[in-house]
Amino acid sequence: MLILFFIFSFIVGTGEVIGIAISDSLDLYPGDYIALLLFIISPGILILLLSKEGILISKDQLYNSQFIFGKPYFKTKIDLQNMKDISILNYNMAQRLVFISAANPNFAEKIRVSKVFLLNENHSQKRLVLSTKRMEHAELLVREIENAFALNHTDYNPPTRRR
Repeated sequence: MLILFFIFSFIVGTGEVIGIAISDSLDLYPGDYIALLLFIISPGILILLLSKEGILISKDQLYNSQFIFGKPYFKTKIDLQNMKDISILNYNMAQRLVFISAANPNFAEKIRVSKVFLLNENHSQKRLVLSTKRMEHAELLVREIENAFALNHTDYNPPTRRR
């Protein structure tokens, strides 16, 4: 959906800029301002499309970061205070596609999501580090965090309730 919005805003904005450039007068209407605004925000939308989420380990601190072309541009600190263990929890989820589910409401794609959590000593508190669809990425992340911060990898199976 974001891709479609980027394409729309870029095409409409480019057309508006070209139209203003070749016209003799600078009479702008309210719709022209909206088209120019779309053109101005289209690079920001492109940055969102190209960004990836990941973890940054820097100076004995752990950060959840957004990366663009391998460079972090937005990061939030993950508090490691009182956290002794790290664990991977796997969730079975369903993802519905908008246009297909309108025609067939029972159509859903099942996905398995691996979430990496930091746990305190008695596992009463947990903090989400990262969520990924690939188990290999979660295991690699756990190994990196274990080595950097001397945390213990534990198999944590919280009690679940049936709905």
